[in-house]
Amino acid sequence: MSRRYAWVALSGLFAGAVSIPINQYKVPPVMPVLMEAFSLDLTTANLLMSVFSLAGLVLAIPAGLIVHGIGPRRAGLISIGSVVIGAALGAVSGGATALLLSRTIEGLSFVFMMIGAPAIIAVWFSAQDRGVPMGIFATWVPVGNMIAFVVAPALAVQFGWQAIWWFGCAYGTLTFLVFWVLVRMPTEAAELADTSNPTGTGQLSRGQSTAAVRRALANRDVWLLGLMFLCFTMCFPAFMANMPTFLHTVRGYTLATAGLIVSLSSIAAIVSCPAVGWISDRISSRKTVYMVAYLALTVLWVLPFRVTGAAIPLFMIGFGVFAPAIPTMVMASVPEIVERPELAGIGMGVVVMVQNLGLLLGPVIFGRIVQTTGSWVMAGYALTPFCVLGVVVGLTVRVR
Repeated sequence: MSRRYAWVALSGLFAGAVSIPINQYKVPPVMPVLMEAFSLDLTTANLLMSVFSLAGLVLAIPAGLIVHGIGPRRAGLISIGSVVIGAALGAVSGGATALLLSRTIEGLSFVFMMIGAPAIIAVWFSAQDRGVPMGIFATWVPVGNMIAFVVAPALAVQFGWQAIWWFGCAYGTLTFLVFWVLVRMPTEAAELADTSNPTGTGQLSRGQSTAAVRRALANRDVWLLGLMFLCFTMCFPAFMANMPTFLHTVRGYTLATAGLIVSLSSIAAIVSCPAVGWISDRISSRKTVYMVAYLALTVLWVLPFRVTGAAIPLFMIGFGVFAPAIPTMVMASVPEIVERPELAGIGMGVVVMVQNLGLLLGPVIFGRIVQTTGSWVMAGYALTPFCVLGVVVGLTVRVR
């Protein structure tokens, strides 16, 4: 296959990946509806977001080994298939326990996509040119978020919350087929990988492969990237999960308007993701980009539950400009930190496991603080130290 097909493969990968954040973030814009339907308090409602990450916390490293064995394309199909099955089970669930279980199944999709996608991109694009495709692909989360925040309230009002789950299931089914048709691996992946890699571009023997996997799992900088990402996921998903409820219950917006305002962050991110990828390629640095973004987010983090009026949409846009730089640069950095691009899945397994701890704890901690103190501002302040820690850890990562 020619190098030009790399962009076709990327388009199929992107289409399938978007099904995951659509389903992950279908909860926040209708959280008040779900709280009423299942008689949930805010802490329990946040579990619907946190439990999505449970599979990633438990299975990320095994999934990385699985992806290394079966290949990233099959991992992508498993990913999208999981979200389809989970969404269908959620749509027919009759209670909160069944809904939580379905969310756990949906969470498998995030694990396999986060691990498999960078590996697919790594074998199609050289390290020197990888920032832009990684940046384009990184818009999968904001695009999915935007769709969820705009579509979910409208469907809930017209047809009930179940319609959102069926929408996610239908979209996942369609893009499963798109992924299956378009995403192919290069005939000789090594020729398209980073030819400057001193280990060579040939296939590894079984013994060499086992040793390389062990070194990837023990790589100091992979674990530090994961810790930096954990600090990010402690804060950002908790914010996105609860901001629509805050705008609806405290600021008095309708669910539809609250969802639209929060989606401004995703719209800004759609522009920001490719831009930060392009910038990182031009300046030949991943660290500079993510450090500038992390510092900006740390400053912004003290504001979200204090701003009012026109400042709210402006804040959402500002947040959307800087936040995508973290996941984009993490995904671009992992294939460069591990020995070989084909080991990116192993490295991403470590990162995904660590980051999912933040995804699991952040929303629940935030919801518990709001519930016990009655203060949204206090809940935001309580997570601020994680932003500071993320900055410190990011400085220690050895990446260009």
